[in-house]
Amino acid sequence: AEALGWVPMDWQREFWDTALEYRKTPNVGLGHAYVRRQAVATVPRQNGKSIALLALAGWAAAKWPRLRVVWVAQERRVATENLKQLYELFTVLDPETSFLSTMGHERIRFSNGSVIEVQSATARAGHGASYDLAVLDETWSLSYAVLQSVVPSQAARPSALLCMISTQGTEESSVLNDLCERGRAGDEHLT
Repeated sequence: AEALGWVPMDWQREFWDTALEYRKTPNVGLGHAYVRRQAVATVPRQNGKSIALLALAGWAAAKWPRLRVVWVAQERRVATENLKQLYELFTVLDPETSFLSTMGHERIRFSNGSVIEVQSATARAGHGASYDLAVLDETWSLSYAVLQSVVPSQAARPSALLCMISTQGTEESSVLNDLCERGRAGDEHLT
C-alpha cells in the first residue's frame, strides 16, 4: 500500500496481517495455505474499506504469478471504477500492466500473468472460473446466492482466500450478520 502512496490505517494493517496469515506448504498451490479461508471485517463508513481491499488484491496479484482474483461489489460501476484506480496506480510499478474492458468484462492483467476481474453481485458471480482470491466489497448488501456462487469457485484452489469488508448493514443483511456471528463465536475457518 505504501509503495502506491497510501498510508494504511491501523485497522487495515490488522486485517491484512490476520487475513494473510499462512503456513508454508511446499509443492502445493502457491507454496502456502492461509490459516483461514475467509476473513470478514466491519468498519464504519468512509474508513478506507475499498482501499484496503484494493491494496490486498493488487498486492496479491503482483506477488503471486498467475493468480486469479475476482472483485465483487454491490454496484458493478463502483467495482469497475475501483479497478481502474488500481490499474492507474500499478502502471507506475509495472508499466506492462494492462486494463481490458470488453462488453462488461473488466479486468487488469499483470505482467506476471495474474488477473483481477470484476463480477456483478449476482447469483452468477464466480460461475465458470476458479479464483485464488475473492474480494467482496460492501458485504452487507450481498445475498446468499452471491456467496454460494463465489465460494465454490475457490474449491479447486488449495491456497484460496475470501476477503470481505463492509459497513455493519441492517437487520436484513443476513449474509454479513451470519458471518459476523460465526466469527464472534470463534469459527476457526473465519477471522
